[in-house]
Amino acid sequence: MHELIVKLGGDNGIERERARKALVKMGRDSIDFLQVETVKTLEEIADPVSIPLLTQAVEDDKSDVHWIAAKGLIKLGEHSIKPLLKILEHRSDSVFILEGAHYVFLI
Repeated sequence: MHELIVKLGGDNGIERERARKALVKMGRDSIDFLQVETVKTLEEIADPVSIPLLTQAVEDDKSDVHWIAAKGLIKLGEHSIKPLLKILEHRSDSVFILEGAHYVFLI
C-alpha cells in the first residue's frame, strides 16, 4: 500500500490514476490506512490551516488517528486552543474529544 501512496504523489498522471483506482478497488481496507497517513502528514506539517481537520480527527474512534491529531494540535500551540474549545463547547459529550482536549491542554 505504501507504494500506491508514493505513486499518488508522483508526477506521472497515469500512475497516479492507477494508484487511486487500486486504492478504490481495495475499498474499506485502504480507508484506515489513508486516514492514519493523512493525519500523520498534517501533524508533521504543523500548519494552522490544518486545525479544522485535526480537531475533527481528535473525535475519531480509532486511537491512532485520535492521538496523532492531538499531537498535531499540541505542535500548533496557542493557534489550536480556541478552535478546540469551540469543538468542546458543542461536542462535550464525546469521550474522544474530551480525552484529546485533556491531552492537548495538559501538555
